[in-house]
Amino acid sequence: MNHVDKPELEELLSSYIDDELSERQRTQVKRLIGHDEKIAEALRRLQKQKELLAALPAAPAPGDMLNSVKAAVERKAVSVDTDRVKTHAVASRRIYTQRLSVSAAMILAPVGILAWVVWTIIMPLSTPGGPTAPLVSGGDPAVVMKSPGISFPLIASLQLTTPQVISMGDFINKAIYKYNLVNFTTDISAGDASKTYTITASREQIVDLLRDLAGVWDKCDSTALTVHGRTMSAHSRVENITPQQAISLYQVDIFDDPFMLAGDFDRMNRILRSMPGYGIIETGPMTLIEQPTMTGPPQKDQPQQTDAAGNATLFITITAP
Repeated sequence: MNHVDKPELEELLSSYIDDELSERQRTQVKRLIGHDEKIAEALRRLQKQKELLAALPAAPAPGDMLNSVKAAVERKAVSVDTDRVKTHAVASRRIYTQRLSVSAAMILAPVGILAWVVWTIIMPLSTPGGPTAPLVSGGDPAVVMKSPGISFPLIASLQLTTPQVISMGDFINKAIYKYNLVNFTTDISAGDASKTYTITASREQIVDLLRDLAGVWDKCDSTALTVHGRTMSAHSRVENITPQQAISLYQVDIFDDPFMLAGDFDRMNRILRSMPGYGIIETGPMTLIEQPTMTGPPQKDQPQQTDAAGNATLFITITAP
């Protein structure tokens, strides 16, 4: 109490005058007054001010003061409410703009990625910086010859998962006879749960076989095709491959790398699978197409292809789900 600040001292003395202190606090104030003349003088001054204020006559308040106070309070309340409404409106517009921007980004980003993937697929497959192909002499000037380069023999594995393993196997057997692929088909393993075919023939023959398989593609629960690269560890797998994509891989030029094209197909399918309404193929339910059974004497051996680059290998595996 010996080091009391002036505001605190005045408050303490005012409480002492108004008899608002406890007995212990009053004793402390009396002790301060007895030991410090300045504090005693401050107490006498405050007591004198209280006596003067008490002696003043009570004057009535103006009649319109109550209405003025009410009006001021109402104006302040309306101002606060207006500011709150304006702040809420600005925040609502900001949130709406942010949501609109996020929604637009969510819509445009997949479309942009899909457009980029489709462009990389449909753009001409060529080696950047390669030599320009010469024009054919003595012929149509619009016809150009393909410049020689590295050929890419195509080796791929097609996996079909279907509950109709036997029916699918019978269909493929008839297609093999139909397109004279008996002498080009080896390592056939047959069973009720799985079937495997290894076909090494020209790309045109395999394309014909895949076109027939397109008619029963919807009988498969899942499809996948793996394109094998130049090494055992290099491969590119296309999930949910469509018959049109499989045919396209065997129709590309022998100087174009199918390994890169398969990667483009897989990226496109991954994007399409995230979109609603996407299926393995867009055709409706179809029944198995019966192929005519080849009759007559055994077929003679077909001459093997002499151009290794023109040949292709397709492993077909049929498994039950």
